[in-house]
Amino acid sequence: MNSIKYLKLVLKGNAVFSGLCAIVLILLHNPISNLYNIPNPIILIGLGVGLIVFALLVLNSAKKANLNPTAVKTIIVLDFLWVLGSLIIIGFQLFALQYMAYVLMGLIALAVGDFGAMQALFLYKSQKAAQ
Repeated sequence: MNSIKYLKLVLKGNAVFSGLCAIVLILLHNPISNLYNIPNPIILIGLGVGLIVFALLVLNSAKKANLNPTAVKTIIVLDFLWVLGSLIIIGFQLFALQYMAYVLMGLIALAVGDFGAMQALFLYKSQKAAQ
């Protein structure tokens, strides 16, 4: 399997993961907010909607016959910004969340970082192979 096929596979995985997280946040916003001491559950709905938009954009990029390197780079940057934001929230224990909320946030950030790293690797390999 070549780098482009791997990149498309990772992008699709990223889209599915983001979409599933979005659905969970939207459907279970009240129990999640109660469990993790999040004062306003509407924030979780907004986050879920944003993740759905992101997931659809990622999926759209993955399904194109010719990948747009700029779009993939944008997805990679957004993934790493998610990780950075998560690390800041965890590191400074912002929002006075429950301990397990920070743990879950860290695990999600780890997955998102993995998607970003794999996307960057396969984009690099595909561009190198095209030269």
